[in-house]
Amino acid sequence: MIETEREHIIEVLNNTISAIEEKDMGKLKAMSNQTIHSASIYQDKISINLAIGIYSLSKMLDRSKGKMPTRKINTMLEKMISSIKKKKDTEFEKELEGSLKLINHLDKKFDIYVEDVLSQAKVRKGANIYRHGISLGQVAEILDVSLWDLMSYLGNAKFDEESSSKIKAIDRLKTAEEVFK
Repeated sequence: MIETEREHIIEVLNNTISAIEEKDMGKLKAMSNQTIHSASIYQDKISINLAIGIYSLSKMLDRSKGKMPTRKINTMLEKMISSIKKKKDTEFEKELEGSLKLINHLDKKFDIYVEDVLSQAKVRKGANIYRHGISLGQVAEILDVSLWDLMSYLGNAKFDEESSSKIKAIDRLKTAEEVFK
């Protein structure tokens, strides 16, 4: 695992624990969004599972009005932090999978959360592809997402206009050619 991603995961897990202890829905949703963003960038099993887990926890906390087994969940998160700090990636992955099973056991809507996270990751990835000059229709078709979801996300997203205007037409054409090879 890349060291910067390891540090990012530790930070996210620590912030998730404090958000659960404080029953801070806003902070937990921010951790969920940040993790979904990472999942859309790295597209590895760990990032996607972590995004699903934190998103599920944010939904559980929201619906339970703060009445969920926080001690049990935080213990599980602390074990994950311990294993990733020790660079025991296999152990961390087992802890992560175990946490997803626990969340699934505690919340019967878990499967819906999985679909939500994967869909959000696709839309975010699609927005990045669109920023490189590929049409929205093509992006929607490539990633199998709705044009409406892409447009909605792009309408609400804040992009650095200066950096996107610096992409030359020839570079956008090269990107398009690479996508359709």
